[in-house]
Amino acid sequence: MNAKEKEVFRKLHDELSGCDPKYFVAKLIQSGILSQEDYEVYLQRSTPREKMNEICQIIQRKGILHPFMKALDETGDYDFIVDKYKKLTSQLGITCEDKLSVDDNEEILSGVLRLGGVPNLPAKLLPRQNEVFKVQGGILGMHDDDAILPVYCMAGGGKSVIVNQALRSQKLFNKIFNQGVYWVTVGKIEPDALLTKMQQLCVRMNVDKQPSSCEIAMEYLRKAFNRPEHRQTLVILDDVWSSDILRYFDVGCRLIVITKDLSVVDPFTRRNEPIEVNPFLTEAESIELFSLHLGIPIMEPDLSKAKDIHKEACGSPMMIYMIGDLLAKSRNRKSGADNWSKYAKALADRKQLSVKHTTDYQFSNPLDAIAMSFETLPREDQERFRWFAVFMRDVNIPAKVLATLWDIDTIDVEDYMYIYIKSTIAREMWDQATEQFIYGIHDFVLEYLKREVPTEEVKVSQRSIVDLVRSDISVMYHFSSSTFCGRDSLRNMKNHPFDLNLKAIVSTHVFQR
Repeated sequence: MNAKEKEVFRKLHDELSGCDPKYFVAKLIQSGILSQEDYEVYLQRSTPREKMNEICQIIQRKGILHPFMKALDETGDYDFIVDKYKKLTSQLGITCEDKLSVDDNEEILSGVLRLGGVPNLPAKLLPRQNEVFKVQGGILGMHDDDAILPVYCMAGGGKSVIVNQALRSQKLFNKIFNQGVYWVTVGKIEPDALLTKMQQLCVRMNVDKQPSSCEIAMEYLRKAFNRPEHRQTLVILDDVWSSDILRYFDVGCRLIVITKDLSVVDPFTRRNEPIEVNPFLTEAESIELFSLHLGIPIMEPDLSKAKDIHKEACGSPMMIYMIGDLLAKSRNRKSGADNWSKYAKALADRKQLSVKHTTDYQFSNPLDAIAMSFETLPREDQERFRWFAVFMRDVNIPAKVLATLWDIDTIDVEDYMYIYIKSTIAREMWDQATEQFIYGIHDFVLEYLKREVPTEEVKVSQRSIVDLVRSDISVMYHFSSSTFCGRDSLRNMKNHPFDLNLKAIVSTHVFQR
């Protein structure tokens, strides 16, 4: 600051020292006046006066009195200070340019995201624009101040990264969260840990008091979000497992709920249309992600092996990212020359790959993530789902097949499958030819079941199927469009006698791929 500006600042010092910065600190960050480092130092100060003194020191050090007063003017809370500032500058003949101390709007948006605890994007980021645009469209549709937008897909599908990418839009910032965005990673959480996360959100929202319980934190947050300076804010709840947890954040703000289980939002009638993220990469996207990891274009002969890995990994972003990480780590090693073949073969043989040093994913492999989803189901639903272990890969299963296996009505099948679909461990399609729903599960879910369900239990289930066919040959019609364990397994059922005609029917219509 020049001599005249220092004089103005000196005459304003008493008034500024009496300000409570909680009412305008978010504006200072949005305007680029406070950097992330400045804000971290600010948070270390205890009282409002100490916090304001820290801001005054930053103003002096950076020489940004006019941008600060301009931001203060826009809040409308301290008009008497702004009026005195204008009077003093006029008396001293100071001319001020109406510009902020930032290069562009992108820097302002980055500051808001950092302030709200939005995670950094992965170093090897694949721009999945179609998925990003879907999420951005959903966010733009959050017209109500308390709108809830569910974003979901199966574990390891990249939904959190997609939402993170979607937030980096100037248009969304201007229309939806120009007063702040806050990212809260929830997970499978205990009550004490939940209270800690709610307390952290209270701090970010400049709530004066520290809540002693989740219920009190709800009330503090509800009051905070109802203040004019927080109406245009957005809260992202990442990895929500339970609607009970979600209720604690139902405090009158816009919420994005990222989840593997869509049923967590069922109790909330005002939710927007859910956005389903495609959990699989295309072949081209997988190859591009490999290229990002290795820093070079993928050329033949590695290209064909990369395609094999994509096929065996079913385009799982988690698996492709992990293998890309392994390839990058071993690239300069003597033993790493043909790791493409090594990992392609491991996947083809359905061997488990674990990458413990990869930190961008919560789990070390997709099966761990699937296990977490499966184990949250009620015991009865888990037992029923274990029947899927008898099926082969890439099978579409008619509802009538499941009705026969479970000995229930097809309407009940649809109800039960709805639970699995919302938990993202099963999928549903309408078959026009047979005019019925058909169902399937992802290959990694099937792999998990085959590891969890003992071989003897699978054989018992297979024998039950043959018993059903023996007792009523009309049952065969319902099985004709599905595939089970294979003819070899059927031949090995030496303890189950059946005539040659039945064996031919079952082998032809049930067990062949």
